[in-house]
Parts: sequence; C-alpha cells; structure tokens
Amino acid sequence: MTVTDRDMALASAEVMATAKRAPDLAVKPWLLLALYCVGLLLFWPLARNLWYLPAGLRLGLLWIAPRRLWLCLMLVEIATLLALSLARGYDPGQIDLWLTLLLPWPCYALAVSVLRPAQSDLGLSAPLVMARLLASCLLGALLLAPWLARFHPQSTANGDLIAGSFEFMLGDMIGGLMLAPAIVLLARRGIASTAQRAALRDIAAYLLPVLLGAAALTILAPHMAPIVFLLSFGPLLFLAFRHGCSGAALALPCVGVTLEIGHSLGLDLALPAMQLALVAIGFGSLMLGAAISALRESHWLLAERNRELLHKNETLHELATELRAMAQQLTRLQEQGQRELAAEMHDELGQSITAVATRAALAERSCDDPATRHSLHALREQIRALHDSLHRALRQLRPLVLDNYGLRRALAEGPLRELAEDAGLDYRTHFHGDIDGLDEDTTTAIYRICQEAVTNCVRHARAHLFILDLSVQRVHSGQWLWVELELADDGDGDRGAGKPSSGSGLGLASIHSRVLALGGDYRYEPGPGGTRHHVLIHRPATDEAPR
Repeated sequence: MTVTDRDMALASAEVMATAKRAPDLAVKPWLLLALYCVGLLLFWPLARNLWYLPAGLRLGLLWIAPRRLWLCLMLVEIATLLALSLARGYDPGQIDLWLTLLLPWPCYALAVSVLRPAQSDLGLSAPLVMARLLASCLLGALLLAPWLARFHPQSTANGDLIAGSFEFMLGDMIGGLMLAPAIVLLARRGIASTAQRAALRDIAAYLLPVLLGAAALTILAPHMAPIVFLLSFGPLLFLAFRHGCSGAALALPCVGVTLEIGHSLGLDLALPAMQLALVAIGFGSLMLGAAISALRESHWLLAERNRELLHKNETLHELATELRAMAQQLTRLQEQGQRELAAEMHDELGQSITAVATRAALAERSCDDPATRHSLHALREQIRALHDSLHRALRQLRPLVLDNYGLRRALAEGPLRELAEDAGLDYRTHFHGDIDGLDEDTTTAIYRICQEAVTNCVRHARAHLFILDLSVQRVHSGQWLWVELELADDGDGDRGAGKPSSGSGLGLASIHSRVLALGGDYRYEPGPGGTRHHVLIHRPATDEAPR
C-alpha cells in the first residue's frame, strides 16, 4: 500500500492526539458518572429491535474507566435504569426486573477484566487492542444473552431459549459496535483532533449520500430494501481504509441510525439477516481500520526515525567536515613549521657545521704532529657525517625539490629515489594526468604518503622492487579531480589487510590520517607477494598551484 503525504499527516495527528490524552482519562470521575447517567437517559428509550445502545455505552465506559470507578458506574446504571423502568410502569417487586438490572454489569465487567490490556495501551489503532475490544463485546453479550432471554420482561423467546438468546446477543453486539469504539476513540483522542474532523467530513461527503440514496430506493422499491441497505454498507470499508479506526468507529453509528429509521418507518428490512450483516461488516471495518491506522502510524514512526537519522547524519557530516578542515589546518601548520625549521637549521646549524669543518681542515693542514693530524682528520670525517645527517634531516622536513620543481619531479628524481636506491631498491614511477596541477594540500599529502611508504619499505619489507603509480583525472566537466595513488613492493608484508589499526605503526597511521584529512579512502593490503597501498582522493579542481 502506498502511503501518501496526507496519510502521514493523519497518522501524525493521530499519534500526537493520542499522546496528549493518554494514558489517563481526561474526564473527572464525577463528570464521568454524570455523563453515564445522561447517556443512559438518552439511549435507553432508543432501545429497539435492532440494537440495545446502553450495552455499547456500558462497554465503552468499562474499557476507558479505571477499575476503581466500576462500582460507582454500576450503581449509577442500576439506579438510572430502575428509575426508567418504574417510570414505564414495571413492578419493582418482580424478581425478573431485578435480575435484568443487576446481571448486565457483572457480565460485561468480567469480559472486560479478562480481555482489556493495560490502562496505558487502550488505543484502538493497534489491531490486537481492537480485537480485544470486539472480543469483550462478544463475550459480554454471550454471557448475558441467556439470562435476558429467560428473565427479561420483554423477552419473546416463548420457550425457545436459543432463539431468544441469539436475539438479545445480536442487539447487545450491535449496540456495542455502534457506541463502544466511538467512545474509546473520542476519550483517547478527542472530537476536535485533525483525524476525527477529516473522518467526519468524509462521512458527510460519502456515507450519508449513499445512505440517503438507499433510503430513496427503498421507498421506490420497498421489496428491495434489505439488498439496497446491504449494498450501502460498502462506504464503511472505504472509510476504514481511508481514515483507519477513526473512519470505521464514527461511520458505524450513522449506518445504525439509518437502519433504525428505516425499520421505524415500517420498511421490511429482514431484521435478523440485517443484524448479522451489520455485525459482520462492523467487525470487518473496525479491524480493517485498526490495521490501517497501525500501518500508517508505523510508517509515520519510521519516517520520524529516518528524519532523526538524517539529522544526525547531517550533524555527523558537519562534524566530519569540521574535523577534516581542522586536520588540514594542522597539516598546513605542521608543514609550515617544518619548512621554517628546515630553513632555520640550514641557515644556523648548517653554517656552523660548515665553519667548524673549515677550521678543522685548516688546523689539519697547519699541524705537524702526526697524532694530532690523525685526530683532526677523524674529526673532519665526523663533521662530514654530521653534515650528511643534517642534509638528510632537512630533506625529510621539507624537500627543496618539491617546492622548486613540483610533485612529479620530486617523486621521480628527488630524495625518495635516492633513499630507495641507497637501500638497493629498484625504484619505478608511473604518472598519468596533470600531476603538478594539484593544490598544495593534496601535493604535500601525496608526497608525505609516498615518503612514509618508501621509508617503511626500506626499513621493514626486505624488498627489491618499489613501484609508484600516480594518476590524476578531471571528472564532472573538469570541476573535480580524481586522484589515485598506488604504491607496491615485492617484500614480505606481514600485517592484516584493510585499514590500518591503532597498533599498525606510526607511518601507516600518518598515511591514514592524511588521507582522511582530504576526505579520501585508504587501503593497506600486505601479503606474501608484497605490500600494496591504495589511495583514492576526490578533490574539487582549483587554479591554485603548489607553492
């Protein structure tokens, strides 16, 4: 079933209305007792062959009222019906009268106490709760019907207890279908809720015209009255499908009123068959409405969860973007600091080492003592080694070839090749696309990733071959750059494949952090045939050239 925006709006209104009024009853106890008395005064005179409306009123109040009020409600019912019976001339000394007054409440109270769920879960939008309400209606009618057939002053059983019980049972069940769901619905959500107003509008627009048309047809063809009214039950299913339990619960009383009016006008409605049809269609429409309401509410709750997840995902995306920007800023600061440190070391420490080396050379040439000259020569060698170490450290901090000649030449001819070849590696490079057109952040990150990979290979892999393959492609009409870097060697990699863990070494962690800072993806795949680093970076194309 397709759930439209209108369905979602109605489901939202139903959930919100139920949440505002549940789980406690919003009516004061004394007002509930007064309303029950007024309801009995209104509905008891309307008890006809078709239905017994006080049974529906009794079931609805038992369903929504807390147990502590049941005794008071029972006393109100007995007192009110006794007064109405005496007003009609019934003899208060007849035991039959007292049995018909005292037995209904315990029978329905027993049925509700067995089947009613917890007080906080009485909403009819759940099919199981609706089924329990209808089962309570059926059980209460079954328990009471034999007693009414036997003792009710107006019983027409004439010795046929089964037929009389069936007649009273149908009357109580129809009364329960007419009033109990509507009472529970209005008590839980209120008549002014959006869902109820929409259901009432559609009842007036669809159901009432059909019922009026059925009444007009029965006047023209009275012998077709039962069939016409049976066909008029069709809108009940439509309203249940369109509005859920609200549509079914509010439409059933309208159908009942129409049938009662037709019967009162003397139409031959084949009353038992019509009662059975009304019970069947009532049960079916109420269960369909509850199922539709539950489905819509589940869709609404799912949509709410999806909206929450979407909002959280957006928040996480924003945080990830902020963290990525912070990581890039930290990387820039780190590179700037290394650049300044390299310049400072070159200017200060490099010049000092050169000066010391020059003085040691002069002293060696001017010294005549062989032992002293040998010592000065050894000192010069140590100073030369110190100068070479300083030179290597400066290249690690910030290689001049990267700033002076660009990424392609820095990778192909710079310190990385020297490091690999000094370790006996066959160092091979392959480039595709505009390598030197990358922005400074990407250029620096690519160089540092290659530097870490070459260093790891030299120190740990015991490899003979190292291959660097870098590709830069413009995609999305040249607005984005797709950077793919693959680094591979033929050493004996010994770590688990996948993304590097926290314990996989500072070098791999540095590669991973640099790739994440650019929003890329990094795969580390070691194996017996060598180690493979695979980096994918998707960056917006800019006209910025690396400095």
